[in-house]
Amino acid sequence: MEPKFKNQSVKLMYQLYQEFDHGEMNDALDGYRSKRTQSELSCNHILFSYVDSLLDQSDLDLTYATLNVLPETLNNLYQEMQKKYLIKKNREQIVKILSAYLSVLALNMHDLDLTCHLSDEEMTWGSHYRIKVNDQDLLPAIYEATSIDDNQLIIDHDALNDAYQSITHVSLKDYMNPIILK
Repeated sequence: MEPKFKNQSVKLMYQLYQEFDHGEMNDALDGYRSKRTQSELSCNHILFSYVDSLLDQSDLDLTYATLNVLPETLNNLYQEMQKKYLIKKNREQIVKILSAYLSVLALNMHDLDLTCHLSDEEMTWGSHYRIKVNDQDLLPAIYEATSIDDNQLIIDHDALNDAYQSITHVSLKDYMNPIILK
């Protein structure tokens, strides 16, 4: 499904990702692109590559109205990934996909700040980047909200909600059921 953009900056970020992903220059993005650092461009690509993996196979549109399909979409993706990866790699990928989607959702639905910087910390998005929304990186918090039990990935719905709510003051529980990955 095509995203519904409430925030013009998020729309430009997505268009920039598509430009790089498809290898086709979009002259309309020249001004926006020229004002971005290489780190910002890299982080933009990292975030939207994860988000795009969800948008490609679901009715998610980066708004709260479709958030109810996120649990089922993640479960379908998880089942596909089980054929390719060991459980620990699945956990890492699902955490990054979920963190990216919720980060972009927060940016799209609220007027929040996105920052990106290189880090030598163990838990980074890729290429040693930390990506923060309102000075908080959802990645470590969502990683902590997950666990592996009996070869299944468990996501603590309360911890996930707390992480998102700390940035947006919006409860995910109002929009979706717990995520159960089987």
